[in-house]
Amino acid sequence: MAFLLHDKRDYTLTLPLDITILIDEFKAIPPPSQLSPLAMTCRWDMYSLKVIEILMSVWMRTWDPYHGNNNNIWDPMICFVALAAIKADYSWAQAVEITPILARLVYGMQTIFLLSLHLGDVDTTVVHEWHDKLEKWHYEGNDSIFHSLCSLQHLAFDIAFQTPCFPAFT
Repeated sequence: MAFLLHDKRDYTLTLPLDITILIDEFKAIPPPSQLSPLAMTCRWDMYSLKVIEILMSVWMRTWDPYHGNNNNIWDPMICFVALAAIKADYSWAQAVEITPILARLVYGMQTIFLLSLHLGDVDTTVVHEWHDKLEKWHYEGNDSIFHSLCSLQHLAFDIAFQTPCFPAFT
């Protein structure tokens, strides 16, 4: 979320208009002075709901590489992973350093998808209908950000286990 919100200085990340509008709306909402405890029975504040809405709008689309973006990496999640893989000395991070980032992103996506199923109406037919809409976006094998992140996670995990390293002595 911070990657989408912060100024990128010279770096250009072109986002679709609907996501840009959601981000502008989010910036206009004052953050709550105190976050409510995380429970399904609590009242969700507009700030938290807008975060979920922005993330869902980023994740529930197929990113077209030819939509006029000047960036070579058009998907903001994959772009974040690529930029997070660059160390302070401008070298590339090892696979073992990238796997925790990918795992957190995948887990975060799964959590938000699950949470979005249960926000609002608890009627089981509504939950099933919403699950059917989400199903395409949170399984491996479909053309989605989730699939891309899972594929990268598997690849980084395999590379990390095949990379020889010095033994750790504690």
